[in-house]
Amino acid sequence: MRKVFRTGQVAALCEVAPRTVSKWFDSGRLRGYRIPGSQDRRIPEEYLEQFLAENGMDDYLKKLRKDRRFLIVDRFLEEVPEDPWTALPDELTDALRTIPGVQVRLFNNPFLAGMEAADGTYGIFIFLLSDGQWQERTASNGQVVT
Repeated sequence: MRKVFRTGQVAALCEVAPRTVSKWFDSGRLRGYRIPGSQDRRIPEEYLEQFLAENGMDDYLKKLRKDRRFLIVDRFLEEVPEDPWTALPDELTDALRTIPGVQVRLFNNPFLAGMEAADGTYGIFIFLLSDGQWQERTASNGQVVT
């Protein structure tokens, strides 16, 4: 399903006034479309990603992609491999690879994982347990919740 944003949503993401987003749209810098019969603007996610990347707004791009960014902690892993996919259970790998544009960071130290997560750009936390089971925790306003 294609995700589409209103100007207010883009403004909140980019920490600017809605009028600023309207100016970006009206000048052609930010692509999108108007709702027929109104002045409302809509910005498809792919155009927003392109705009953020072209304008060096990497922090906001990470926030936009938050729901595709997974931070995984396996404290029983002796060494974190260069390719995190090789250390994950097959069922988890299969499930994650179904998500378009998924990004995975793997840690074996919960403290370091917490430091990485502090920027609030990870949407999902997964803690691998010693018996091979895993639990999902979602981040809400930078806090891990169940």
